[in-house]
Amino acid sequence: MMSPIATTEFDARLPSGELRRIVIKIGAPQQLDDHAECAVVILGIDEKIRTNYGGDTVQALSLALRYARNLLDTAETVWGWTMEIEGQPFPEWRVMFGGSAGCPG
Repeated sequence: MMSPIATTEFDARLPSGELRRIVIKIGAPQQLDDHAECAVVILGIDEKIRTNYGGDTVQALSLALRYARNLLDTAETVWGWTMEIEGQPFPEWRVMFGGSAGCPG
C-alpha cells in the first residue's frame, strides 16, 4: 500500500439512495530513470491503486489528479451519483481536482 501525501473524503449518493464513502489517496510522485510515477486510489469506487505516468513528477501528479476527476465525473454524469458532504450537495469537488464547481470537464 502506498503512503499518501494527500487524502480527501466525502460521500456519494447513488441513484438507489445508498450513501457511499469516497476516500481519495494520492501518493508521492516518484522520479525514475526516464519517467515519473504517481499512485492514486479512490476507495468507494475503484479499490485498486492506479499508477499514472509522466515525463516528470509534476506531470505524473497532475495526471493522477486528472484520473481522480475523470472517475468522479463519470460517477456523477454517467452513473447518476451525487457527491455530498454532511448530506449537502458538494459540486465543489471539481475544484479540488482542477475543474470549476458545477461545470463538468
